[in-house]
Amino acid sequence: MLPAEPHLHPAPLAEAAVAPPPASWLEQLLGFLCYTVLPAVPRGLWLAGSGALFSCINLLLLEEVWPNTPKAEPVFSTAFVLCAVPVPWLLGFTTYRVAAALQNWKWRMLWQLVYACCFVGACLLLIPECIGVFILLSSL
Repeated sequence: MLPAEPHLHPAPLAEAAVAPPPASWLEQLLGFLCYTVLPAVPRGLWLAGSGALFSCINLLLLEEVWPNTPKAEPVFSTAFVLCAVPVPWLLGFTTYRVAAALQNWKWRMLWQLVYACCFVGACLLLIPECIGVFILLSSL
């Protein structure tokens, strides 16, 4: 009697490859955020965001933290505005990097549209931001 050849016999059901269950929309969204969006965020955006958050917290707690410092309010408002100036540009750069990382042309086109809107918005915000910076710097 000849030995049985394994490639001629079908695999039992227990050994058959089972497809993983489809991921929920929340798992897909979290995977997109963790593996595509967060690596695309530039370091400058993290720094500008943390500086703006620090200044905003100090402005909210001005009476408790800086009661005897009259120049604290103009300093923290100037720091807040200076940290907020590059944020629209860095958000546009982030959307550019996300669009470059995508494979599907529909999603890439959508992110490129968001990219264009970010830079148009940044250009429109540039003049009021510069005026605000000059006003705040003149008050120091």
